[in-house]
Amino acid sequence: MTDIKSKSQARRERTLATRRRMVGAAYRLFCEKGYVATTMEAIAREAHVAVPTLYFTFRTKGAILGEVLGAAVMGFDEPVGPEDAPWYRAFEAEPDAGRALKILVENTAPILRRVAPLVAATHAAAG
Repeated sequence: MTDIKSKSQARRERTLATRRRMVGAAYRLFCEKGYVATTMEAIAREAHVAVPTLYFTFRTKGAILGEVLGAAVMGFDEPVGPEDAPWYRAFEAEPDAGRALKILVENTAPILRRVAPLVAATHAAAG
């Protein structure tokens, strides 16, 4: 049973690593080249996966852009929604408005730095 579980766990870990590689590749290309110029083929090549793997996982370029935006907000390695992060609880609990604002700014700035390069890509995808 343990051997089966470990094989299953190993497969899940490989799948997650591949997905993260595809999302990271898409992020880099969308930021560098924009939405229109970034092809599914280019993302697959950058991620070192077959094009059908990318399509099987995400279906469309718009879907991968959505996943990339989510990763930019929540973090690429250990995704945590801002409202679930420890700093957010500290922000909510802080009675002093000035200190609360400082907590908010210090912790949202890294999120905004990750999301900002994707703004043009999202506009292009929408229109």
